[in-house]
Amino acid sequence: MDNEVTLPVSKWRRFTYVEPPIFLSFVAYGMTGVVFSDLILFQTCKTIIETNENCDIIHTNSSSQAAFDLDKLIQPKASYILMCQSLLEGTLAAFLSLFLGPWSDKYGRRPLLLIGYIASTCKLILLSILTLWNINPWLFLFASIPSGLLGGSSGIIIGTFCYISDITNNNNRAWRLGCMQANYLLGLIIGTFIGPLIFEKFGYTSIFCTAALFNSSSLFYTFMYVPETIHNETHQKWKYLFDIKLVKDLFATSVKKRLGLNRILLWSCISILSLHVVLMEGHGRIGFLFANVKLGWDAIQYSIYIGISMILTIIGTILGLSVFRHYFGFSDATGAMIGTLSGFASAITLSFTTKPWHMYFGMSIGIFNAIISPTVRSILSKSAPAKDTGKVFSLTTFLETLLPVAGSSLYSVIYSAYMPPIYPSPAYLLSGGIFFIILVLVIVVDTEMIRHQPITESHNNRD
Repeated sequence: MDNEVTLPVSKWRRFTYVEPPIFLSFVAYGMTGVVFSDLILFQTCKTIIETNENCDIIHTNSSSQAAFDLDKLIQPKASYILMCQSLLEGTLAAFLSLFLGPWSDKYGRRPLLLIGYIASTCKLILLSILTLWNINPWLFLFASIPSGLLGGSSGIIIGTFCYISDITNNNNRAWRLGCMQANYLLGLIIGTFIGPLIFEKFGYTSIFCTAALFNSSSLFYTFMYVPETIHNETHQKWKYLFDIKLVKDLFATSVKKRLGLNRILLWSCISILSLHVVLMEGHGRIGFLFANVKLGWDAIQYSIYIGISMILTIIGTILGLSVFRHYFGFSDATGAMIGTLSGFASAITLSFTTKPWHMYFGMSIGIFNAIISPTVRSILSKSAPAKDTGKVFSLTTFLETLLPVAGSSLYSVIYSAYMPPIYPSPAYLLSGGIFFIILVLVIVVDTEMIRHQPITESHNNRD
């Protein structure tokens, strides 16, 4: 056989392969996420007002009435720039992801990880250079071109989830995916806390340079240390990357009735994951803008909120995947249902926010929201034969990448059209509606799991 999964290593070493580079990469992402939104907001202000003195109030006294009036003027324009960034990075990457998963099933996971880290590093280097000048905020979108052309985070996501599926079995996969989620959330927490501090002391250029160093470390670590799980003797693997037959096989795998494939389970899980990512992207797109204009928070105050939110998310993930499962015997579907109800309650609470403690209360009751992803991905991996793992995750990543582009654009449009002081927030009410749809799909998944018998895996190297 040309390609097979082989990775005979001890249990603890398996946690040292994809976890460290993902951690470093998300430290970089956490450092720059809020700061990039602040950069677009500040540069948009300077193109409209044309004097730094007036725009400095965004950083020096963001809770004042003058800052509020300024936000109402510049935020609609800034939100459209951020929306275009999502379109630029997401659309091309989504279609590229259709080829990456099926290709990696035959030729390996490492190339996907390496390409993804190269794209992310290039983006941060370009931002470091562009922030040296006082330029129009639209020009910062040039930094997103490498991510769009090379697949960006899509390659990292597909490669990582396929890699974990290669070295786990049905019993421990949800736990490993949960550990991975806690790992990158820890990176986000650290990045979210230290990013604004670096920005406040050294400015935009320094923070993007620092983030680029973290991402390049992920690239170096993956290149030097992460072994391949798929071994194929073909030396001309790159010529088959854009083989249209791979995409045909991908869709045939997902829609053709055959032994070992539960199509209802497969597409319900994909729909849940796609809608959940739409929620996360939408909240990430408008979160800082909402807190800035509604509560007068600056980048540091919002970063503290996000950091605490991620700490609670890690706690909720550990409780949801270990305590609920091992001590109460909850299934993956039950865990996903708890996560959905938690997220629904959080979204409704945020829509009625008028005071800072409302934000923190909404965050607290949404503590189990994060267990949706690992539990549903675990179910998804059982819905098709193990040899088609890459195809399944590739199709999932395609929709998870493409739909959030439209979703974040929808959130941006709704937020811009119905900015505070409109109450309750229509954007977060939309989130409540999406969580309700997810709940219906989880019930469908639970019903299918009762009658669907997962296929037996043949990877004798797994735990």
